[in-house]
Amino acid sequence: MTLSLNSALGGFLRVRNWTLHNLLRKLTKGIAFVDWKTKWHSYDLRISIHAPMHLQNLADDIEHGFYSRGAQEELVAKIKQLDPNAGIIWGSIDRLEKQLEKLEAEKEKRDKQLDSLVQQANDKLRK
Repeated sequence: MTLSLNSALGGFLRVRNWTLHNLLRKLTKGIAFVDWKTKWHSYDLRISIHAPMHLQNLADDIEHGFYSRGAQEELVAKIKQLDPNAGIIWGSIDRLEKQLEKLEAEKEKRDKQLDSLVQQANDKLRK
């Protein structure tokens, strides 16, 4: 069976074998999984389907909800590693990224202060 979509001609569908095409549509009830794209480093997933609205809603939740939750869990683990008592407000990746950046900046500042104190103590011991 050959299917091709010619968008330049207004989206006409060319089917070589209508019997198989109709059988496929009957068996799948018109549901088709067209394409997906992933970028795992940024929890990005794109799902393209031809299906009823409830399945499109499911695909949307998988795209946005599931991967958003995964990114949030990863950020929360990093935050808890820096500050086990940190207050976590779930729901926004941006908010969690800002909280993590703030904690990392505070840790870097404390490390610099500690290094400075250690250097001063070593200088006093050398004199």
